[in-house]
Amino acid sequence: MGLLACLVETFKSLGDGIVTGRISTVSSLSLQALMRLSDLLAMVPAGRLAAVEQMVQDFKAELLLVEVPELECARFCLRHLSCAVLRLDIDLVMERVDTGFEQRAIRSLHHKWIWADLVCLDNAGMEVAVVGRVRMEGSILPVPPKSNAATVIHFKRSLMPSRDQAAALWGVLGMSGDGQVMEMKVALRAEWLVLFNLKLQMRSCQLCLSVLQT
Repeated sequence: MGLLACLVETFKSLGDGIVTGRISTVSSLSLQALMRLSDLLAMVPAGRLAAVEQMVQDFKAELLLVEVPELECARFCLRHLSCAVLRLDIDLVMERVDTGFEQRAIRSLHHKWIWADLVCLDNAGMEVAVVGRVRMEGSILPVPPKSNAATVIHFKRSLMPSRDQAAALWGVLGMSGDGQVMEMKVALRAEWLVLFNLKLQMRSCQLCLSVLQT
């Protein structure tokens, strides 16, 4: 097997490790990648060794700058909200797309590589910093054995004023819709290697408010 083919197989196996949860942190990714790249250095012709070693150093540097891509799924307008909110439920459903190629079955998700965020936006479309992002971890919906049904990933979160960071959220929502939050955005967050190995499309995205009318 040539050097290029070995590189392709190396990064394909790293992607499989992320999707299946065997690799669950950036540090473990870097360790696995560097170990495998080091094994490949012995195959590099002497005249190209310096260039390949420089690529390895560049890879190490890039790992320090890893940013998780954000894919906006939906926005919900709250500008005309005139009632006190008692409960907030967010529900995002993503479906795996059949690419026509063989795909590894997914039985679990690692929350460090893929999740969803609920983001509060003010009148200027900027994030309301005092709240922070509300994180939603995903789960794989069970599929019957030998079924051809698409893999479905479900992100769900229910918020009430008395729970965790919801107190800050209710503070900026206001008691009668007169708070700082004008919109809520739902975004999927996934590492690039997950997106490379897992093509997804949105099936639905819902934001439900339970309100008190007076």
